[in-house]
Amino acid sequence: MTDRKDTGFYIGYHPKAPGSYRKTLVVSVMVITAAVLVTACILAISQHPFSRNVFEFGTLTTIEGTLTMDPVPRLLTGPADQPTSVLLVGFGKCGAEATLEAIENQEHAVLDGREIALRGTLIYGEGKTLMELTEGTGSWGGIIGEGRHALTFESVGNRTISGKIIDPKCYFGVMKPGEGKTHRSCAIRCISGGIPPVFKTADGQFILLQHETISLSSALLAYVDDLITINGVLGQSGDWLVMEVDPGSILPGIVAQ
Repeated sequence: MTDRKDTGFYIGYHPKAPGSYRKTLVVSVMVITAAVLVTACILAISQHPFSRNVFEFGTLTTIEGTLTMDPVPRLLTGPADQPTSVLLVGFGKCGAEATLEAIENQEHAVLDGREIALRGTLIYGEGKTLMELTEGTGSWGGIIGEGRHALTFESVGNRTISGKIIDPKCYFGVMKPGEGKTHRSCAIRCISGGIPPVFKTADGQFILLQHETISLSSALLAYVDDLITINGVLGQSGDWLVMEVDPGSILPGIVAQ
């Protein structure tokens, strides 16, 4: 029997592939492997750093402080002249207002401005702390006395600022990632549910948008996670910056100032 010629044609049951076929296969595998490795490296390098913000899932903490509802629900703790704000949010994609109103009805008392105790799940990162009222009305820990803290809105004037609207509950630890296009629909539902919208600027500052009317949140939903420019009165409220925004001032993109 004569040896089979290397014609380049190969049938699987032959014990050995022709030399030209083997060379083509080896080169193809090497090229594909190199392309996969390069693509993987590019994707890894292009990813945002993993968030170090924390959600203490499964751990309940009790905090005592002065409840303030203006402009959004917060528990004020620490020194009376320099309090720390714990931003309150509800369980799931809800704000804290409904839970606090239910507690007021349960206790037949006005809680705004009172020193109270609340139990919930802490969310924190980047110098900010939030508490989820995980147990609903079961988060209630009682009235301690009259409030020790008082906040004022200290205006720093009219400002035009560019950035993105995010929801603070997810961003500060509940979801990872808590921002970006993949999180857009979640953020829209959170803000729709009453969680205060936060404005993240290019330099990393976070500005709480004050709820003056229901239409403010509605106007913001179309712009969640888009780069926009807003104009309004910027001020300090405790350890949060607050901007009173006119929905009509929202412009897409960065506007030259």
